Amino acid sequence: MMTISWLRWGDKRLRVLHAPSVVGGNATTLSRTLNQIGVPSISVAYEDHRFSYGPDVVLWKNGRGKVRREMTRISSVFRAALGYEVIHFNFGTTMAMPSLPLSHSGASLSLRLVREMHFFLSELLQILEVRLLILLRRRVVITFQGDDARQGDISREIFEESIALHVQSDYYNSRTDRIKRRRIRRLSNLTNSIYYVNPDLAHFLPATAKFIPYCHIDVDGKAPSTKNRKTNKLHIVHAPSHQAAKGTDVIVENLKRMKDDGHPIEFTLIEDIPHTELGDFLLGVDLLIDQLYAGWYGGIAVEALCRGVPVVTFLRHADFSVIPEQMVEDLPMIPVNSADLSEALSRFLALEDRELNELQSCGIRYAAKWHDPKKVAAEYAQHYFSRI
Repeated sequence: MMTISWLRWGDKRLRVLHAPSVVGGNATTLSRTLNQIGVPSISVAYEDHRFSYGPDVVLWKNGRGKVRREMTRISSVFRAALGYEVIHFNFGTTMAMPSLPLSHSGASLSLRLVREMHFFLSELLQILEVRLLILLRRRVVITFQGDDARQGDISREIFEESIALHVQSDYYNSRTDRIKRRRIRRLSNLTNSIYYVNPDLAHFLPATAKFIPYCHIDVDGKAPSTKNRKTNKLHIVHAPSHQAAKGTDVIVENLKRMKDDGHPIEFTLIEDIPHTELGDFLLGVDLLIDQLYAGWYGGIAVEALCRGVPVVTFLRHADFSVIPEQMVEDLPMIPVNSADLSEALSRFLALEDRELNELQSCGIRYAAKWHDPKKVAAEYAQHYFSRI
């Protein structure tokens, strides 16, 4: 495949580009791991995530105005397409990164008009980008990670419990649902190499899409040599990226009631903690409550498990058909729903030290087996070059 090396970001030998988002930290860790196993790679993002995942190149520098940012967006579409053999797009988008229109509620007319214009132009840019990538016969891989694929109408129709049943009406709406479906069809014409990290996304993506575990953290060696139960209070933590989507109000209410009933609980709600500080914080935690509606577990659950911290989360068994059978059998999470959270926490409090140690060890083994970035990177790498 012919490429133009001087259009590349960073090292001109690079063959694999990860862009344009670092949501969840998957792209940055995957890129670093690929370099370690001999696949030259770089992660490029328009902006670093609020959790500070640290891409190799940040395109939108501080202080750049909107016009300069949009010019950077347009030029980046061509730099990526002309400069790289393999392009791995994350969070279900491309370098065009088309926006979604604003909900009409609470937005001024002028702001809605600006957003509508941006939506229209960025959609056109992605259409152009997809055609260019097809013309150049680039090897494109796309990973979907959550709300880049989820749609409210389908969620409410097929799931008994889901995020869509608990968020505000403008979180998902009929228009954005249609836009997401259209974009998924567009990107499906670009590539069959579509992956997703949350099993419920299989309901929204083509049948050829494939589940793959998170690979956003080097799980090896994160657990302390010993991790014993505290003698005073059980330190429980919840770290929502979006409170309504994670069931934070139900979690807080249940823990408050348990504390009032005399249970020895210390609860911490954390938001916007930098990724570089998260690991040390989790070493002082006894239990993580992840979420109550999504049906799987998030990246922070992996962060907790590999450090010997048990995880409570809602698991939707109907989605398990897309997951390796052995992975399902190995799941170490404490399954809950919004109705039985207190009971599950009470059972955890009553665990004997032997049972607690085994639960902690199961989590460490699970993270090492299924979320080792070297294993995930090797699977991606084999796919990147299978037809080149």
